Amino acid sequence: MHHRRGGATPVFTDTDLGTFCMEPAQIEAAIIERMAAVQSVYLYGQPAAMEQICEIVKKRNLWVGEDAAQAQGGTLKGKQVGRFGRWGMFSLCPTKNMTAGEGGMAW
Repeated sequence: MHHRRGGATPVFTDTDLGTFCMEPAQIEAAIIERMAAVQSVYLYGQPAAMEQICEIVKKRNLWVGEDAAQAQGGTLKGKQVGRFGRWGMFSLCPTKNMTAGEGGMAW
C-alpha cells in the first residue's frame, strides 16, 4: 500500500495479546529502508510498552509518535501517555472515548 500524497508506505506489526497495542518484539523485523517513524496506537485504556518501543526506535534513529485517544489521562510508570514520542495525538472520530465528530489534536 502506498500513500500518494505523502509518499509514505505503512508497515504493520502484530499486537501484544495482553494489551492489543503494538508488540515491541515485532518492530525490528518491520523496519524497512527509508522508514522515518513508528506510530503507536493505544487501545482499551492501555498504553503500549513505550519504553521498549522508544529504545528500539532510538537505536535506528527513527521518530516515534503516539495516538493516545483510547488512553487519555493514563500514565505509564508515572509519565502521561502521549508524552513519550516526538509527537502525541488524540484522534477524535465518533467511535473514540473523546470525540469532536471528526478530527484530532496533536503536539
